[in-house]
Amino acid sequence: DQQLAKYHFQLQVGTSITGCFSAAASLCVLCLPFAARGPVRSEQYTLVAVLASFNLVEALTMALGRVFVPGQHEKDQLEDERPSATCVSQGFIMQFASMAGFLWILFFCFKLTTLAHSNSRCDLLV
Repeated sequence: DQQLAKYHFQLQVGTSITGCFSAAASLCVLCLPFAARGPVRSEQYTLVAVLASFNLVEALTMALGRVFVPGQHEKDQLEDERPSATCVSQGFIMQFASMAGFLWILFFCFKLTTLAHSNSRCDLLV
């Protein structure tokens, strides 16, 4: 039981550290326009910045970890205890950000594909 608790603690610390690094990387991408020269309000940067925003939200909720789980440090916690509203909110935000990032990548791929087809002479192959 103590070995399992130690394993869960190590897993949570690793997840929180990974979330912090991911959030820092997303913040760097979002802060690029302040340090860059040239056209920073391009359509390509906007596509990447929106994806970085979704990743930032997901990383922050991952870094928080089990903070909102009720009674996580109590030994006599009931098995059928319902999660708190903040725990449910954190889970919803994490899932929404993950799914929104995935859908944004699909849009990103569609946009790049249409751009590639409009700039190429694919009609010469037919």
